Amino acid sequence: MRAIIVLLAAVFVSVSSSSYFKSLLDLRQEISPWVSPRIIEGQATSDGQFPYQVLIVVYSNGFKKPIVVGWCGGAIIADQWVVTTSHCLALCKDGSEFPVFYIEAGSVRAGQARQTTSVLSTDAYLHPDFDPDYFWNDIGLLKTKPFDFSTPFVQPIALVAAGTDSTMYEGLYITIAGFGYTSTSGPPSEQILFTHYLKVISLQSCQEKFAAGIVQDTVFCASDLSPPITATCYGDAGGPAAMEMSGVMTLVGLASFASKKGCDQAPQGFTDVAQYVKWIGKMMAKH
Repeated sequence: MRAIIVLLAAVFVSVSSSSYFKSLLDLRQEISPWVSPRIIEGQATSDGQFPYQVLIVVYSNGFKKPIVVGWCGGAIIADQWVVTTSHCLALCKDGSEFPVFYIEAGSVRAGQARQTTSVLSTDAYLHPDFDPDYFWNDIGLLKTKPFDFSTPFVQPIALVAAGTDSTMYEGLYITIAGFGYTSTSGPPSEQILFTHYLKVISLQSCQEKFAAGIVQDTVFCASDLSPPITATCYGDAGGPAAMEMSGVMTLVGLASFASKKGCDQAPQGFTDVAQYVKWIGKMMAKH
């Protein structure tokens, strides 16, 4: 049986008055809005292991009476740039006053970041062709204050070469990482960065698991093939999927979507970064 998709950004119940956020919560009716599981069955990491990983906390009504509406992951790709998914950046595109993206970097524990910065919505750039219903072109950028790269705990990740054919990833493993819960039903754990590996599968195999038209060739999919199943889940949106290329950890994907049936019930979808490297370059040069 084919599944429908559900976004991976964690969304808080405090914003459910918006029709947009109601639709997101409706997609997650089997999961409590306060439970935001991340890397299921993952392994704890240590500081410096993923120096490019960031936690993005999304606030509405930024400088008046801030309300946390959700959180996601992202990756540092330059001294003033973080890449994430558009559906993470769209969490406050409902008329909220002064949406703010608070970024933590340099620590595997949320709230203990070595470097932090806040970004206004004016410096948040969604892909112009992003489709919030099907997660097509699910990529976005945040322009930040300069990061300090003099420390090994905060470093950028290399981008995959533009136009790299994602079929070359099939059968290989990507490294995923995310903050938070380690199961969909267990109690909240400490906000620690967890990691694991997923095997990239063919696009056709992924398309067979989801409703027709959802999985486009601008994504690739990956899955854990043996129990206990490892998976990305709510709150992992925008988190980096990395692969070692020529001895260098390289950003090849961004966690985008999973099955409504449960994050461990179908392959996970990742934005194929190689198809957007030219757009990233243009946006960085323009802004």
